[in-house]
Amino acid sequence: MPPASVITRLEGLGIRVGGSPVIDVTMAGARPDVYGPVLADLLTDTGNDVVICVVGSSAQFRPDVAVQPIIEQGGGDKPLAVFCVPEAGDSLKPLAEAGLAGFRTPESCADAVSAYLDWTGPVEAPVPVLLPSVKALLKAGGGVRLDEAASLKVFEALGIPCTPRHVLAAGDAPPPDLIYPVAAKVLSADITHKTEAGGVVLDIPDAASLKDASAEIFKNVEKAQPKADIAGVLVQQMQSGLAEVLVGYRLDAVAGPVVVLGVGGVLTEIYNDAAVRAAPVDMETAQEMIAEVRGLATICGYRGQAQGEMTSLAAAVVAVSALALADGVVEAEINPLIVKAKGQGKDKGVSAVDGLVLMAEKSE
Repeated sequence: MPPASVITRLEGLGIRVGGSPVIDVTMAGARPDVYGPVLADLLTDTGNDVVICVVGSSAQFRPDVAVQPIIEQGGGDKPLAVFCVPEAGDSLKPLAEAGLAGFRTPESCADAVSAYLDWTGPVEAPVPVLLPSVKALLKAGGGVRLDEAASLKVFEALGIPCTPRHVLAAGDAPPPDLIYPVAAKVLSADITHKTEAGGVVLDIPDAASLKDASAEIFKNVEKAQPKADIAGVLVQQMQSGLAEVLVGYRLDAVAGPVVVLGVGGVLTEIYNDAAVRAAPVDMETAQEMIAEVRGLATICGYRGQAQGEMTSLAAAVVAVSALALADGVVEAEINPLIVKAKGQGKDKGVSAVDGLVLMAEKSE
């Protein structure tokens, strides 16, 4: 709502101002002796964070009158932006010379103001420690793209709980200690989309069914991608929880190392709901990222719904972000990371089901 001084000042000119943050001073209020004091009141008012002046046709035909009161009142501590309608170069030039932000379109003005208000100052980067075991696993990965078993070993070494797993070669009998139902997935660093290649079978109820499923996976994948190097079938106990999330790391060509948190599962690209930060991050930043992802509101206690083990999720984000300290990691991703209900404890609050690590190609 406009300050009382503005309401009183304009009422004296017969201009009624309501409670809207948009104030139309009309032609009667466009005179410098009115516009200037009104703008001064708005700039000193503690009830707003920024003032945007929208100048009409006078910006084009009377630039000396249109922007001079703005220039005289500008330059203080409060942000002041000016949008000229229509585009008026003769008004924008003196604004620029006075060090004031002038804009030619409403979109550019809105984007600039939004970016300014959302800006946060630089903070001291956290300094996590990358364990020697992580570096050793990355070095021993054996290629540019680590297969899922090798990738999950890296994430485990980072301190992220991973689903227990076994690797079966063609014709191997399932181990007797498996807890059913299980999922079976082709294990190959050459296959990005295992489901599309017929390389995934879920909810396998017993050992006999697992043996049949493994044979079917080898058959499907050899037909779909005959040149792929298949290391076996990865078998994992089926997992359930409150949500599936994606936690990723990328060495961006422009931004540098970044960590990503978003809604996970097979529909990740459709939702396009993610938070991104420069890596590495600390727990506080990871919790801020969780709060930004709209799809995770349902496991943050929204409207009395079951709350997830969010401390464990934040710890996983921090752990993945530590890959910024590793040499040669181009990309890494856990999708899905299953988030369990609150009360499971840090060691059981999340479980990584599927993982990927990409290394930079070594120069000859």
